[in-house]
Amino acid sequence: MRKYINHIPVDILSYSEILGQISLFIQTGKPHQIVTINSLMYNALLDDAELRETVTKSPLVIPDSIGIVYAVRYLFGIKCRRTTGIDLIHELCRTKSRLFMLGAKQDIIESAVDKLKAAFPGVNIAGYRNGYFSREEENEVIELIRNSKSNILLAGLNSPFQEKWLYNNLNRFNVQIVMGVGGSFDVISGKLRRAPHIMQNLGIEWLYRLAQEPWRINRMRDLPKFVINILKIKQ
Repeated sequence: MRKYINHIPVDILSYSEILGQISLFIQTGKPHQIVTINSLMYNALLDDAELRETVTKSPLVIPDSIGIVYAVRYLFGIKCRRTTGIDLIHELCRTKSRLFMLGAKQDIIESAVDKLKAAFPGVNIAGYRNGYFSREEENEVIELIRNSKSNILLAGLNSPFQEKWLYNNLNRFNVQIVMGVGGSFDVISGKLRRAPHIMQNLGIEWLYRLAQEPWRINRMRDLPKFVINILKIKQ
């Protein structure tokens, strides 16, 4: 089911439905972008035409914050579950898809790969690279991804750069799925700890993350803006 928050799409699907859609995307052999949208991204795209185009043209836009979940419930009266990038990565590791992981520092990405291989013995990681590259190195990075013959590119770069970069190079990667996963590799590697399940279920995982990375308070200051933007829609 797809709903629109002020012309911005949000797909309300179960894990099995998401994985089914991904499987169909792969079967087509054509490139598709998956966006995991959160409250801060929603704020940003209102003033960023390029980001807005990236999200609105994506065939799958998944709610990745409690703010988006509550907005869907408030605006449409529909129960909506949060689907995090980390959880989706774990689900993809259970498939036979060939994954390429791009992002984080070298030691972090190496550790994340090792952790996933240990947790999912059958995972098919076709390649990986750290996320630090210059504009001059961009073609080299894309060629590395192309040569890996991966099905899915997971990019853990800074948002909104990662969404726009994936969108602008969508037809160059030679993969069927591209998805930005933000700081997921930091958590998978063990550099950062994930919140206990009770905090995840209560929708306050962001608070646990903030305790580990206090600098995120600067981003949190924009959350009231998101609430105001949502409330305006029903006025």
